[in-house]
Amino acid sequence: MHNPKSYTLPELFSAASLGFTFEFYSSKDINFIVENLSSITLKNVLLTNSINVMPTYANCVLLKEYEGKRPRYSFKMAQQKFDSIVPLVKGVLSWINETSQCTNDTLMRTQLSFDHKHLRTLQSISNMDTGKLILKINENYIYEKFPKQKNSPYSISVKKLLPLTENIYSIDLLKNVNYIIGKPKEKYYGIDFSEYTTGSLNFNYIGGEDYAENQKAILEMLEYYIIKTYQSLNESEYTKDEIYQLKVLTENFYKIQEAYYEPDQFSKLFPDIKVGVDMRRDSQMLKTFWPKIRNTIFELVINNDLKKGEFNYDAAIGVYQLRNAKLNCNNISNFDLVKCEIEGIVKNSNLISCKVNNARLYNSKIVKGNNISDSYLFQISADSENLIEHCFVENNHEVLNCTIKQSIIKFAVIGKKSKLDESSTIIDSQEFLPKLDLGVQVEEIRDYNFIKRMSTTDIQAPYGNEYIKPKYIK
Repeated sequence: MHNPKSYTLPELFSAASLGFTFEFYSSKDINFIVENLSSITLKNVLLTNSINVMPTYANCVLLKEYEGKRPRYSFKMAQQKFDSIVPLVKGVLSWINETSQCTNDTLMRTQLSFDHKHLRTLQSISNMDTGKLILKINENYIYEKFPKQKNSPYSISVKKLLPLTENIYSIDLLKNVNYIIGKPKEKYYGIDFSEYTTGSLNFNYIGGEDYAENQKAILEMLEYYIIKTYQSLNESEYTKDEIYQLKVLTENFYKIQEAYYEPDQFSKLFPDIKVGVDMRRDSQMLKTFWPKIRNTIFELVINNDLKKGEFNYDAAIGVYQLRNAKLNCNNISNFDLVKCEIEGIVKNSNLISCKVNNARLYNSKIVKGNNISDSYLFQISADSENLIEHCFVENNHEVLNCTIKQSIIKFAVIGKKSKLDESSTIIDSQEFLPKLDLGVQVEEIRDYNFIKRMSTTDIQAPYGNEYIKPKYIK
């Protein structure tokens, strides 16, 4: 390993290359958009509806995602030197601000790489310690410039812990930092590490309504990306601030470790979290099933910010159930959620009487009494007596029978009981989409007795939306 070398900011910026994807809505004529963007960037603009077409130095790509009165576009520029691409960025941002619209689901995605022939750092991006960058990045600084991105489902915080299945003590924190934090590899995280082994990082913090108006903050943010990435590559040890950030992330970790093997200790440490099996909370029942359920409870507390609520494991059908909880989810999956407040990522779950905001729901069933706002929904079905508002729904012919307001609905079946306002946009598929991999499958008849009891104050009262479906997610 060579010794670290210091660089001035001009030297650092000259070794950085940036590429961009600008997302926006526009009702302008497509020829007008192509000609304008070509004139601004001095490049050919290739119009396509395929996400697989990639830009080059000479060619930009304009992806038209769907037809309609106000189509959604992604304008892609290939990486080039920081100094030469900044004037083009300013021109594109000014054009978007003057002619187009941005909403909470539009981003300015940034791809960063370094010329390591001229920038001699201890590590390159392709073999970097990703945990170091996650700890170094100051998301509060970013949210000061783009406040609407805080808790956004389109740029989720990277300050998250991985699902953990065993004890890690303070003495082992730094040794296991990448096991504890992990490498987010999805485009909805603030930093997407899915291409880091090829030498590129993807940043998704810039976006939201009217992001194109804030050119000064955007240029400052691009410089911030470069500086913090460079620092994380050119330091041999963790700084005091990074160690502090790691301790903050894991501050509740040690408390629950004491209760990992003993349910009675868990009850003492977390009296506001009621744990049961088959609706029973006696000590012997919990001790019998504790090895089965403790990892799930452990993840709820550490990774999903559970502080209060009622947890039940239905042993007969192997289903986890949670009621009256407030969750900031880091990928919660395969749950029945009842009367919960939810942010973050939820997959393969059933929701009843929940309030959902700034979330991403995948392959899930919206059963009854849910209010879902400012969220991204993928392959979800929704019965009546649910409200979807200010959301982007992307389905594969799943049925929506609920009330929909000010939302974009893509490739869904609109049921007879659905109610749509005039501000919502319905996008039909041009052809039948290929069948995706199956999500959750339940071959046996599923028992919703627990949900019925939890969602009503009168246990004997009938449940208004009871359903039995052997396979409900595709």
